[in-house]
Amino acid sequence: MAVIVNPANPMKEISQTQLVAIYMGKMTNFEGNGAIRPVDYTDSSGLKKDFYERFLDKDIEKIKRYWVKIIFSGRGSPPKALDKPSDVLGFVAENDGGIGYIPKEMVDGRVKELVLK
Repeated sequence: MAVIVNPANPMKEISQTQLVAIYMGKMTNFEGNGAIRPVDYTDSSGLKKDFYERFLDKDIEKIKRYWVKIIFSGRGSPPKALDKPSDVLGFVAENDGGIGYIPKEMVDGRVKELVLK
């Protein structure tokens, strides 16, 4: 699996702490690089489950409950959810603040893969 950003983003690497903050809605801007537009998958996606468990060390059911609380308290909204890796690839390629994750073999010149530090 690869974490990807729009090629206009100057970031080259990302930490687990940053990924958690982005996907939990706590980090909303790249330092000096504008708004972050994270994209995710629908809850039924095996990729989503794998990403949250492997990269964020979070259980998907706990994540769902977390977002329900955040939404109902009016403090934020979860990342945009798409169905397929090709949709995530397209979204990130077309949005300067886009960040997402796709199978590593799908990374192409339209996006930039970040090194996990």
